[in-house]
Amino acid sequence: MQLQLPNPGRAIRRRATATREAFSSVEGFKKALLVQESDGFSSSSSGWWTWSNAHMDPTPPAERTWGWINYFFLWWSYGFSTECRAGVWTIGSSMIASGLTAWQAIICVFIAHLLGAIAIVVNSRFGATYHIGYPVFQRISFGVYGSLFPVLLRSGTGLVWVGVQIYQGGKFTSVIIRCIFGNGWKNIPNTIPASSLITTTDLAGDEGTRGRGDEGARGRGDEGARGRGDEGTRGRGDEETERHGAKDYVDRVIPMLIDPSDRAITFPLLFIKVHNTRWLWTIKAYVLPPCVIGLFIYTQVLHKSSGTTSFGTIKGYSGSTLAWTMLKYINSAMGKTSPSQVNQPDLARYAKTRTSLLWSQLLALPIANTAVACSTYAAWGTLIWNPWDLCTAILDRHWEGGVRFAVLLVSLAFTLSIFVSNQAANVIPFGADITALCPRVLNINRGQIIAYCLALPICPWYILNSAGSFLTFLSGYSIFLGPIIGVSCADYFFRKGNIHVPSLYTGDAKGQYYYTAGVSWKALVAFWVGCAPTIPGFAGTFGNNIATGAVHLFYIGWLYATISSTLFYLALCWVFPDQHMRKAREARFEQWADEQADLLDRERTLPVHRDGEGEDELAEKKIGHEVAGVGEVIY
Repeated sequence: MQLQLPNPGRAIRRRATATREAFSSVEGFKKALLVQESDGFSSSSSGWWTWSNAHMDPTPPAERTWGWINYFFLWWSYGFSTECRAGVWTIGSSMIASGLTAWQAIICVFIAHLLGAIAIVVNSRFGATYHIGYPVFQRISFGVYGSLFPVLLRSGTGLVWVGVQIYQGGKFTSVIIRCIFGNGWKNIPNTIPASSLITTTDLAGDEGTRGRGDEGARGRGDEGARGRGDEGTRGRGDEETERHGAKDYVDRVIPMLIDPSDRAITFPLLFIKVHNTRWLWTIKAYVLPPCVIGLFIYTQVLHKSSGTTSFGTIKGYSGSTLAWTMLKYINSAMGKTSPSQVNQPDLARYAKTRTSLLWSQLLALPIANTAVACSTYAAWGTLIWNPWDLCTAILDRHWEGGVRFAVLLVSLAFTLSIFVSNQAANVIPFGADITALCPRVLNINRGQIIAYCLALPICPWYILNSAGSFLTFLSGYSIFLGPIIGVSCADYFFRKGNIHVPSLYTGDAKGQYYYTAGVSWKALVAFWVGCAPTIPGFAGTFGNNIATGAVHLFYIGWLYATISSTLFYLALCWVFPDQHMRKAREARFEQWADEQADLLDRERTLPVHRDGEGEDELAEKKIGHEVAGVGEVIY
C-alpha cells in the first residue's frame, strides 16, 4: 500500500478558499460560522440549538489511537511536570513550607495520587467503552439539560488553570531570556505596583507563552532574543520603561497577540487534532524526566556542600495535630489531581481498547509523583517552592556559562512540558465544555482559542501568591469536583455500564435521560449532600471563625464529598429507580455497548430526529434494526 503523506500546500489552499468564501457575502459568513455537523446523532430542538456536532459525537474508530503506552507516558510525564495540577514540585514544597517533614510530605503525595489514580481509572471506563467525552457523559446522570451545571463548573476551573499555566510558562520564558542575554533582562526596572503581584519581565514572559504555546522557547524565545530581548534590554530599556510606565508597556505588549505573524504560529498549535496529541506526551516523557533528574542531582550536590540538614522541617507536628495536618494535605494533593480525574473521559474516548487505561494509569501517576517528591527543598537554607524560582536562584549564585546553558535546557524542557499539559489537561477540556454550550458554532478547536483569549485577564498570579493561598485554592474546588465524579461513576456502574447512546443526543421528553424537565433531581441532591457540609470548613480557611469539627471535615473534604455523594446517589437510585435503570440492570455488564458497536463504529448513520415529531414519523426514521436487549432505538 502506498504511503499517503500530508499535503500542507493543499490544506493551505483549501483554507484560503474557505476564507474568501466566508467574506464574499453575508450568507457565506453565516455559513462559515457553523461547524461540522453531527454524523446523524444529533436531534435539533430549535433553529439555533443542536445536541451535538462532529466533536461531540462518539469518536470514530480511525481516531481511537491511544494505547496503554500513551496513557502511561501521559501520567508518567505528569509526575515530573512543574504545573500545579501536574507535578509535585509546588504541592510538596508547600507542605514542607507549612511544617511537614519531607518524608511526611512524600507519604501524603503518594496516598493522594494513589487515590487519584483509582478515581481516574474508574472515571475512564465510560469514555473508553463508548468513546464519548465529559459533557455528553454528564447527560446520563444529571439529565440532558442538567448536565450544563457540571459542564459550567468544570469550564470555570479549567479556565483558571489555563491562565495559571500560561503564567508559569511566562516565568520560564523569563529565565530563558536571562540565560541568553544576561542580567540586562533581570535588571529592567519594575514599574508595576507591588500589589499586582507580578513584575514587568514576568508579564512579558506570560505574553510570550500565550503567544507561542510551546513555541514560547523557540518562537517567542527567539523573538524575545531579537524583539523582546534586544528591544527590552536596549530599545525598551531603563529610560523608556521609566518614561512610559507600566500602562504603556502593557498597551504595547497586548496587541502583539493579534498580529498576523503571531496568529500564524499560534493557531496551528491550537488546531492539532486531539487524538494526535498523544505524540506530545511521548516527546515530553522522553525530554522532561532527564532534565528534572539532572536538576535534582545538581541541587543535592549543592545541598551536601552547604552543610544544611536533609529532610528538615520548619515547624514540626506530632500526635493528633500531625494526623489532621497530613489528612489536610492529602486532601490538598487530591485537589491538585481532581480536575484531571474529571477531565479523563475527554482523553479516554480515544483509547484503542477498554483496558488500555487500567494499569498504565493506576501505576504511572503515584509512582512518578512520589519519585520527584524529594525535590521539594533548596540547597541554600531557604525554601524555594517554585522550580522557576529555583532556576533563578541557581543563576544568581552560579553565573558560569555551563550552568547557564544547563538552566536554559531545563527551562526549555519545562516550557515544552507546560504547553503539552496545558493543551491536553486544560485547553482541550475547556474547548469540549464550551462546545457543549453552543454546538452549532463552536467546536473543541474554537474553544481552545477562546481559552487562550480569556486566560490571563483572570490574573492567575494571585492564585500562586503564596504556599498558603495555593493550597487553599487547591483544597477548595476539589469539594465541588469530587461529587461530580461520585455521581457520574455511581450512575454508570449502577446501570451496569449499559447506556443508550441515541438518548444522549435528544431533548425529547421521552428520552431515557430527560428525567424531569431535562434535569435529574437525584443527581443534584446527591451532589449537594456531598459538598454542602464541607463548605463551612472551606470558609474557615479564609480566616472566618468556624467550629473545629467543620474545619476537620474540610480536611477530608474530597474524600467525604466524593464518597458521600456516591453512596447517597446509589441509595436514591436503589429506592427510586426509573424504568430505564431497571432495564439496564437486567443486562450483563456493558452488554449494550457490545450491541451498539455498529452504531458507535459508524457502520450505520443515525437519522436526525426533530423533537416534537409524531410516532408515524419516528417509526419511519428508526434505524433499520433493533438493538437487542435495549428495546426501541430512540426511546
